[in-house]
Amino acid sequence: SAPFRTFAKANSVLTAGSTLNIYAGVYNQQLKITKNGTSSARITVQPIGGTVIIDRQHADSAGIDVRAFYVTINNLTVRNSRDICVNLTGGAIKVNGLIVYTCSSHGIQANNSSYVQILNSRVYQTALSNAARLLSGGWGSGIKVRESNNVLIEGNTISHSYGEGIGTRGTDITIRGNVVFNNFSVNIYTNSENVRIERNFVYCTPNSGYERNGLPAVGIGLAEEYFPGWGARLRNARVLNNIVAFCRNGVRYMGA
Repeated sequence: SAPFRTFAKANSVLTAGSTLNIYAGVYNQQLKITKNGTSSARITVQPIGGTVIIDRQHADSAGIDVRAFYVTINNLTVRNSRDICVNLTGGAIKVNGLIVYTCSSHGIQANNSSYVQILNSRVYQTALSNAARLLSGGWGSGIKVRESNNVLIEGNTISHSYGEGIGTRGTDITIRGNVVFNNFSVNIYTNSENVRIERNFVYCTPNSGYERNGLPAVGIGLAEEYFPGWGARLRNARVLNNIVAFCRNGVRYMGA
């Protein structure tokens, strides 16, 4: 009967087991979650009464920024960030059913996190800082994993990134059952240890506008590319039962 006006106020009163219901509408605030749930009493964030859109109006900060443990976020839309649209730092974080688009950097990023699940989301029009296709590297990804462990990326649709569709460097990573298409560099790209890439559908269509040097993206790429603070740590990568069609390569290994 008396909803809070700001996400900051809502975050301030969250405790383990809380559910934050957000009324339908368009919000220009950042949703920042810094309070922790527990393994038996997670914090849940979800819409109520219709669609919730977080529109950053091209602000230099994320639309959703989670810096906590045992948090679930369901069915929100995030758009128009000049940074990362959704940033996840902490542990035991699950995002499900998000719609994420028009992001200058990554769409959804797991950064220095453990036991993260990115599920059933639609991510497109990301890495827009490279929309002119002039960068030689260092671009964003639709879904990015950085220095994280035990990450599951499943059931998502990722497309139209001016970088990678999915890009990972971490340990114990599973990329399963996603549809990934028409990205600029590599549709699925990993530099990870103990990574399993399975049952994904990856494809490129002619003249999509996301070609690199006139060529479509690599389908699935595995590389020992060096990153400061991470090194070149591709190890124990398994690529199983995927379909890759009409891309520059089906599966490509790129050595150090």
